[in-house]
Amino acid sequence: MAITLNQHREGVTKGIIAVASYDTAPQLGLGAFFPAVTSDTLEVAVEVERMNQYIAVDIQRGRRSNRNTFSKSTEHIYEPPMYSEKFDFTSLQGYDKGFSDGSGPNPSGARAMISNGAKKVLALQNKIKRAIEKQRADVLQTGVVTLINGDSINFNRQANSMPVLSGTAMWSAVTTADPASDLVAGANFLREQGLSAGTVINVVFGAAAFSNFMKNSNIKAEAAVFTQIKRVNIGMPQFDNTTGFVFQGQYGTGDYLFNLWTYNAWYKNSSDQIVKYIATNNVVMVPDDFEGKTAYAAVPQVMGDPNTGQYIAPIEGDFFFHDLIDPEKKTWDFVVESAPLAVPVSIDRIYTIQTTS
Repeated sequence: MAITLNQHREGVTKGIIAVASYDTAPQLGLGAFFPAVTSDTLEVAVEVERMNQYIAVDIQRGRRSNRNTFSKSTEHIYEPPMYSEKFDFTSLQGYDKGFSDGSGPNPSGARAMISNGAKKVLALQNKIKRAIEKQRADVLQTGVVTLINGDSINFNRQANSMPVLSGTAMWSAVTTADPASDLVAGANFLREQGLSAGTVINVVFGAAAFSNFMKNSNIKAEAAVFTQIKRVNIGMPQFDNTTGFVFQGQYGTGDYLFNLWTYNAWYKNSSDQIVKYIATNNVVMVPDDFEGKTAYAAVPQVMGDPNTGQYIAPIEGDFFFHDLIDPEKKTWDFVVESAPLAVPVSIDRIYTIQTTS
């Protein structure tokens, strides 16, 4: 029995989408701080309740208890940005030959086109994943997710959680700067303002910041005396299912323990420039009890059968793949869509040092 063109289209479409749906690359490291959650609505809601560290006051026996009141938790509702990327399947090499007689390609040709098409779809998906990673980096460095075609989303981080060093305090001044004190100041903020009860603080360095940290006279003196910097890979902590981080060792000062990481992953912007996710002079401090989410809102999709009736409905998920034939433009587009937002649930458990002004 002959295979119709529609059957070929269905097979090609299912084949490409199946490959794309099971791909996880690239695995981007900042996702370790922002695990994925999905929503069945076009918006995402985050509920935050700040608790104070008040101490109980004793009472005389037989007297009334101290009455406590709690402020209502605040629910913030955000509309995540939409990403939609597509490519024209008819532009692939071999397409014209495969469909030239109107019946569709033979099995070998179909497999080749599915493989080639899947690579293009994965490239589009990875573009969106890099945009998500940039959102996470924005949150960790400024608290503002910057967008091109929409209103940027400001999570209103406290100004004193983002100090900018200047003068002799800049880490580039390796003989006068005091990185240990800067890290302790950050740790104090995370504990006192962020109410962190974490036992370890992850410190993510940009390349120049880490280089200056290791060159610093005070740090080198402490390392020589106390052997507090351990570059030997013993008991190395890991982020599951992520790449891009390099564990550099542990550093202890005061009553804090810091895991030292570098993260030099990058992307290319629209001007074809290489941009590091973590700016080269920045240091980001995140305790191990930080809570963040990569929240995926629902994406409108065409549902139903073209012959019996179709409708639009929001569908829950992270990535969506579909194809569309445009009879006017004579194109067969494969589309990848997603509506993600990196959300810092515990907003005061991030501390960012700009080590050079």
